[in-house]
Amino acid sequence: MSTNTNLLKATIILNGDNTTELARYLGIGRQALSRKIHNHVDFKQTEIAAIAQRNNIGLFRNS
Repeated sequence: MSTNTNLLKATIILNGDNTTELARYLGIGRQALSRKIHNHVDFKQTEIAAIAQRNNIGLFRNS
């Protein structure tokens, strides 16, 4: 599944964050985060959960 790049960037900005700080929070480099944001590499599930938690986004499953 691909990342909605514009929505993710907007979410980062609206929450007062930036890619440098988010990359540091995830424990990855800025270039690695950029590749994930631009759909060159997939996010790990743990990274998705961490981004959601940092930005107060609820995650839920379809049953």
